[in-house]
Amino acid sequence: GTRWRLTEVNGTAVSTTRVYIEFDDKAKRFSGDGGCNRIAGAFQVNGMQIKFSKAISTKRACLDNNVQQIETNFIKGLDEASRFEPEGDTLRMYAGDRSVLTFKRDKQ
Repeated sequence: GTRWRLTEVNGTAVSTTRVYIEFDDKAKRFSGDGGCNRIAGAFQVNGMQIKFSKAISTKRACLDNNVQQIETNFIKGLDEASRFEPEGDTLRMYAGDRSVLTFKRDKQ
């Protein structure tokens, strides 16, 4: 039920607050917003390992090229992520030892 706002992609701060992900632990599903399009899919967790699969996305036009690039990198990061590290209000996802996505807990 926690909404995680994307703050960094590949170590670079993002310029929008619209991008987020939420996890449904019971259903093993995720949903969120890439900035232009809604996303959803499945995930599996084994210890600190994570694997995203069956991702789907709406196909709305994105008029802001910067937001479109963030969305593209966000979805690519989910595809690449192999492990995660929660630390307080921060959630980091890694591809091997490389940080690909950083989120902050949304205070809603």
